[in-house]
Amino acid sequence: MARFLEPDIGTRAYRLATGVNEAIMTAANEPSLGLYRLQEHCIGNIPKLLKERQSIEEISTRVKGNNFDLTYDIEAVKEMGKVDNFTTVISDLSQAIKLKERMNTREMEQKVQSRGVTPPRTLPSYGSTGESPPLLRRSDGYSINASSRLATPPNYHGTQIQPKNFK
Repeated sequence: MARFLEPDIGTRAYRLATGVNEAIMTAANEPSLGLYRLQEHCIGNIPKLLKERQSIEEISTRVKGNNFDLTYDIEAVKEMGKVDNFTTVISDLSQAIKLKERMNTREMEQKVQSRGVTPPRTLPSYGSTGESPPLLRRSDGYSINASSRLATPPNYHGTQIQPKNFK
């Protein structure tokens, strides 16, 4: 008889689990509790998001400025080719370089002549095949062959360099 007065353990466990489950669902789905959890999330993450947004805006501003500068620079370089002064400067620089090479050649020839030695204009034959020896460049600009004989002064190629408009 005691058995009928007391429900069995399985039924009691089922009722207990159902009651606890309903209590948890009610507490979890209560509107004020949901709003509290949303508030916690916002308080924790919004400052981080604002810092990221500010950083992205600064980077965007720098990129826009660099893009503007680059576009302007590209246009300026394109326009430089159309300006006559730059082409004149380039040709004048080329003439000045050729003139300086000629002056260096004459100066070296004068130094060699003042020593009483004239440099050969061509290299003597090399070996039985008539090949030229390999040339080495010295620090003073002269080329020397493998046997250490003076071959040619710097920038001397058998012809005189004549810059344009030079008299």
